[in-house]
Amino acid sequence: MRRWLIAALLALTASQTFGSNTTQITFCHDNEDRPPRFYVRDGEWQGRDIDVLDRLFADSPWRYRLDAIPWRRCLQSTQSGKQHQAVLSATYSVARAKHYYFSNSYYSHTPAYLYMASADKKAPEITRPTDLYRYRVCGVAGFNYVGFNLSGKGIDRGAKDLSQLIDKLIAGRCDIALSRSEIIQGLREHGRIPSPAALELRAIPHASLERYYIMVSRNMPNAKQLLRFINHGIERLATPPRDAS
Repeated sequence: MRRWLIAALLALTASQTFGSNTTQITFCHDNEDRPPRFYVRDGEWQGRDIDVLDRLFADSPWRYRLDAIPWRRCLQSTQSGKQHQAVLSATYSVARAKHYYFSNSYYSHTPAYLYMASADKKAPEITRPTDLYRYRVCGVAGFNYVGFNLSGKGIDRGAKDLSQLIDKLIAGRCDIALSRSEIIQGLREHGRIPSPAALELRAIPHASLERYYIMVSRNMPNAKQLLRFINHGIERLATPPRDAS
């Protein structure tokens, strides 16, 4: 089921930003829970990504709409700039940069992997990202693993979501499942994924933190103005308030 949220935009007039005929900017996000960034509670989408948009788009007659839809459809829809104009919580790749502008980074996650511990099987020996190539590695369709310092070749991306990815790992169809530490920890805390006692989570040694961005469609009219608006808001959110004294 598609859920959407509407809130107000940051104080800028229509003529100064996206054109006088624009009253709403439509974002999309993966429809899977990603606590603490994005998750359902009491039938409502909540989380830090919602907080960012609410603060970014506050105190103005402007509105935003947020659609939670399958990730691959979100990317395809935003690429044209018609139904959706921007994507939340996206990682960078050269291929994506051909179709989208990237905002300033507004948070980061730790590249990690999952495996099933067993008394009669040695744990994967991972000392650097390239060690992963020695194992059967699985990921999720449409997900970007460039930040893991992997080329993407040899990754089985047959899983449609994280739950299915973990099911494949538990069933022995993968040796390793790629994810991000903070996402798995959040899903575990909220009881949203299979989590048997043997399921182990490890950060990938020597992999850099993976930065996340808001992507704006290059095909959207006035895309660069929207990008400047988003970046200005991200800078404001990152700046501590001055002491009133």
